[in-house]
Amino acid sequence: MLRMASDGWGRSSTATQSPSRNASLSSPLRSCVSATLTEAAGCRIPAQIRPRIIGAVGTEDANLDGPLVYIDHSDIRPGKVADLRRTVSALVQFVEQREPRLLSYTFHIDPDALRMTVVAVHPDRASLQLHLQLGGPEFRKVGEFIELRLIEVYGDPGRTVRDLLVEKARMLGHGARVVVRDRTLGFARFPFTNRAGATSNASDAEAEAAV
Repeated sequence: MLRMASDGWGRSSTATQSPSRNASLSSPLRSCVSATLTEAAGCRIPAQIRPRIIGAVGTEDANLDGPLVYIDHSDIRPGKVADLRRTVSALVQFVEQREPRLLSYTFHIDPDALRMTVVAVHPDRASLQLHLQLGGPEFRKVGEFIELRLIEVYGDPGRTVRDLLVEKARMLGHGARVVVRDRTLGFARFPFTNRAGATSNASDAEAEAAV
């Protein structure tokens, strides 16, 4: 089907609209996808896919118990890469079967530099807390082959989870640090809930816990 569309500069152009491309979309969303720039300004995206805005630190929205990105960095002990891969494979299977809310859990092993980085994305604090509580015995198995250096968390995990992160750092590394970087601004495309009575720092400086 051919339709005339404005390019926003007062000029008209002919666009081809593919019926099959948007066939699976809901009616309100399909109309937004196919709208011209002028029409799109008035579109309403369905609530289930509408991004949630995360406000600046110090505002009410900064207290949202939202998504958390967890990253840790470790040195691999010499000659232990193969052992580490086998142990990590078992850990991934363990976590996948027991933590259905965990959005992403990936290991990045560099055998040449003898470094390992773990990246996890949790929908909220409860997910990260469950991970730390369930995984303790399995983390120790991985700890035989690594020396943990740094844990980073993007987003406020709350005091309880911070304490669990410090425990993990002590268990897997000597002098390992836990660094929490509070969110400043952004959005998430999956739901999260407001924590009544939550507090936040007025500063966006990183909070660092010495281990």
